[in-house]
Amino acid sequence: MYECLAELYNGKPTKTPVYSFKTNAAEPGQFKTLHPSPIIIFEGILSMYDPRIRNMFDLKIFVNLDLDLALARRILRDIEERGRDVQEVLHRFHTFVKKDYVAYVKGQMAYANIIIPGGNNNESELSSRN
Repeated sequence: MYECLAELYNGKPTKTPVYSFKTNAAEPGQFKTLHPSPIIIFEGILSMYDPRIRNMFDLKIFVNLDLDLALARRILRDIEERGRDVQEVLHRFHTFVKKDYVAYVKGQMAYANIIIPGGNNNESELSSRN
């Protein structure tokens, strides 16, 4: 990931593997070409974990989502988009996701310039003026 971001950061196109959430692996021989842009948005739960990557960012935003809401969204998404059943989603969440959130994700808040409370009731200043 670092090498791909470094290429984009330096104005060069890069190829990234195509990942399958059904097989939990990259699709063999499948790549997507990304082209550089003046603004690069890089998102993901571990987006600020690696200091080499984190130090490339001009602005770092952390969305702080309640874990119960995260689980509810995960159940809906994983059943609909990833072909999993409720038992599998709950097992993954309680075995891996929740522990890994505490161990690896939550601490990234310390590096954020902005922390947004997660949920459906966030209003922007512009929308509140109307």
